[in-house]
Amino acid sequence: MYSTKIQMTFVVMLIATLSNAQSDSTSSMKVYLNCQWCYQDYLRTQITWVNFVQDQFVSDVDLMVTNLGTGGGGSEYQLVFTGKKSMAGMNDTIKFAVNAIQTDNEQREILAKKVKLGLVRYAACSATGDCLIIDSNNQQDSLDVGIGSNPQEDPWNAWVFRLGANVNMSAQKVFQSGNGGASIRAEQVKETHKFSISARANYSEQRYDYAGLNSTYILRSQSADAYYVHSLSDHWSAGAFTYAERSDFSNYDLFQAVSGAVEYDIFPDITSTIFRRRRYSTKRRTLFPFNRSMPLHRLQKIGAISRPDLKQRHSSMILIKTTSISG
Repeated sequence: MYSTKIQMTFVVMLIATLSNAQSDSTSSMKVYLNCQWCYQDYLRTQITWVNFVQDQFVSDVDLMVTNLGTGGGGSEYQLVFTGKKSMAGMNDTIKFAVNAIQTDNEQREILAKKVKLGLVRYAACSATGDCLIIDSNNQQDSLDVGIGSNPQEDPWNAWVFRLGANVNMSAQKVFQSGNGGASIRAEQVKETHKFSISARANYSEQRYDYAGLNSTYILRSQSADAYYVHSLSDHWSAGAFTYAERSDFSNYDLFQAVSGAVEYDIFPDITSTIFRRRRYSTKRRTLFPFNRSMPLHRLQKIGAISRPDLKQRHSSMILIKTTSISG
C-alpha cells in the first residue's frame, strides 16, 4: 500500500512537470528562421528565450536573413522581421556589415547580437519580454577610429593573408598528365586605403607513349599583381594597378601592365569599395577608359622536323616570342 502511494505521487509530479514545461513552451514567442547560410544551429543555441519553429504558419515572427559580399572581402547582412498574429503589421529591417578581418566566430556572434536586438521589440509585446534583462556595456570600444587601426582591436593591423594550392593527376597506359598550382595573397583594407598584392604559379605536364613515340609537353606560368587605392576624401579616391605575367601557354616571355584610376562617388560609404559601388549603384555615370600598349616580337628558331619515311626534310620551325608592355 505504501509503495502504491509513492508511485501515484510520482505520476502526479511528472504530469505537473510536463504540464508546466508545455505551458512555458506555449507562452514563448515562436520565430520562423528563413535563410540558406546564417549559422542556424548557432542562433538556436544562443537565443534560447524564443522557440524556433519549422512551420512558418504557427510562428509569431518571421525572420529572413540575407547577405551580400562587399568589395572589401566582407559581407553586408539584412535582417527582415515580419510580425504575425497579434503582432501583424510590426515589420522591421536591420542592416549591418562585417569586414574581412573578422573570423567566422566573430561574425556569427555579431549576427546573433543583431538578431537578439531585432527580436526585443516583438518580445516586449508578448509574454517573453517578462524574462528579458536589458543591459549595456559602456566599455565598448568605439569604431570611429577605423577598422583595424586599433592594435588591441586587431593585432594583425587589418592584414588578411590567403594561401592556396592544388594538384591534379591522371594516368592511362599511353597518356599521363598532371598539373599543380600555388597562390598567395596579402590584403589590407582600412577607411584610408586598400592595398593588395598576390602571386601565382602553375605547372602542367603531359606525357604520351604510343607506337614507340614518346613525347612530353610542359607548360609553366607565373604571374603577380598589386594595387593600391587611397581615399582622398569621403567622395574622391585614386589608385594604381600593376600586373606581370610569364606564360608558356599564352606565349609570353614577359607581359607587364600598369594603370591608374580616379573615382568620384556621390554617396560616401565606408563599408564598401569602389568595385561594389560600380556594380550596384543606380546612379548613371560615364567612365573614360584609357589604355596604351607597345608589343615587341622576337623570332627564334627552335629546330627542324625530320621523318625517316619521308624523302624530304621539312623547313625549320619558327617560334614567335612576344613581349608586351601596356599601361
